[in-house]
Amino acid sequence: METVLCVLAGGKSSRFKEDKRWAKVDDKPLIQIVIEKLKQFSDNIVVSTRNSETVPIKNVKIVEDSKVFGGPLCGIFEVVKKIKGDRFIFFAADMPFITKKMVRALVDDKGKKITVFQCKGRVYSLPIAIDKSVLNLKSNCANRSLISILNNVDYKVINMYSKECVEFFNINTQDDLLKAAEYLLKPNKKANP
Repeated sequence: METVLCVLAGGKSSRFKEDKRWAKVDDKPLIQIVIEKLKQFSDNIVVSTRNSETVPIKNVKIVEDSKVFGGPLCGIFEVVKKIKGDRFIFFAADMPFITKKMVRALVDDKGKKITVFQCKGRVYSLPIAIDKSVLNLKSNCANRSLISILNNVDYKVINMYSKECVEFFNINTQDDLLKAAEYLLKPNKKANP
């Protein structure tokens, strides 16, 4: 079974007011932080980007969305249609606190068709591992939430035992970016961004 690691990076960044993928935390662009974590597991990294966009990232495969700002589910569909693989693991470009443990858990887990995480009772839609066989690639992905693909599919939930669930913190606003930077500067990193 061939597993492909993917980064969803085709969003509008509308709440951020500029392209957040290139916003820096700890002197690195958000997207680079995520890619570097994934590179520890594979050199076969795919980045899903906006339609008709040139992305200055080396040593990754780029898949452009066919729809302009169609949402993460459309990005997933495009990657699965265009990239050879059986199991795809998707991460968000704006989630700098994913851990090696999370990536390893998704890479090693092959028991269910879909695997997601839960932390403090909340199921998170990203990161997510998906077997190609469960996606109806002929269906319309627009206006559907990512979590909707869990409907009528046997999926696994990995419980994360994290005090603050910081691993799932995604950066949507400039304030979120400041909170993330503050969190990284804390010596014990116990504060929630």
